[in-house]
Amino acid sequence: MNNRLLILCIFAEVFLSACAAVVEVKPANPALAIQHVCIQENPNVAVGEVLQALRDGFDRHGISTEVFKDTKPANCEYMVTYLADTRWEWRVFLSDAQIRIEKDGRYVASASLHYGKWATGKDQSVKEKIDPLIDEMLIK
Repeated sequence: MNNRLLILCIFAEVFLSACAAVVEVKPANPALAIQHVCIQENPNVAVGEVLQALRDGFDRHGISTEVFKDTKPANCEYMVTYLADTRWEWRVFLSDAQIRIEKDGRYVASASLHYGKWATGKDQSVKEKIDPLIDEMLIK
C-alpha cells in the first residue's frame, strides 16, 4: 500500500509540473534603488520580441536601459543578461526564459520561467510572459 501511494505521489508531481508554468524569482532588494541597467544583447535568442519586452518592462518601473553587444559600457552599474528558448507544438511559442541582474559580478535579482508540455498560458505573447517576471524582480 505504501509503494502505491509513493508511485501515485510521484506521478502526480510529474503530471502537475507539466501542466503549469514554473516560475522562479529572486527579487532585487528595493534598497538598491536601481535607476539604469545595461542589457547585454544575446544573439543566440531567436525570439526578437524578448529584448523589447525587457526594455519596456524596466521602463515601466522607471528604470532606463541601454543595450550593448560585446563590451559592457563603463557607466553600467547593473548589467542584465537573458536567455530565451522556443518550442514548437502546434505553433512556435516562448517556452523558457531567464533574466538576471548583476552588479559587480554578483547576481542581485533573477527570474525564470518554464512551460511544461501541457502547461496553460503557452499562447500568451512574449510581453505577457516577460512582464510578470520583471514585475516580480522589481517589487518595491
